[in-house]
Amino acid sequence: MIAGLPRLQIFLVCFISIGIGWAIWHFSPAIAGAAEPWDASNPYFPTALFLAGLVSAIPGPRFFWIAPIGLYVGQVAFLFLTGSTGPLIVIGLVMLMFFTLVGLAGSAVTFATWKLAIHRKSDS
Repeated sequence: MIAGLPRLQIFLVCFISIGIGWAIWHFSPAIAGAAEPWDASNPYFPTALFLAGLVSAIPGPRFFWIAPIGLYVGQVAFLFLTGSTGPLIVIGLVMLMFFTLVGLAGSAVTFATWKLAIHRKSDS
């Protein structure tokens, strides 16, 4: 194994997931037609979170559990840095935590696929 590779993988998973978490909220009005993605009448938010978890775990599948943390951080950063907070922010942060579990499911799929590929490779 290349020295420092796990650190690079962790960094990439964090960086990508934070960026995608921010982007989900940033592009919500244009894609979902709602200022807040959870207010969309289409399945934009759960689909975006699942795909975000799936994609952000690719650089380091064994660190898949970091992806939903990064997604959450990116979304929270967007809310606070754009002034999108209000009197119900605490409830929103708790809801966001539960919504982000969909991202965990996506990143777990990446991990499972990676493990299956390694297992099949070792059987060959």
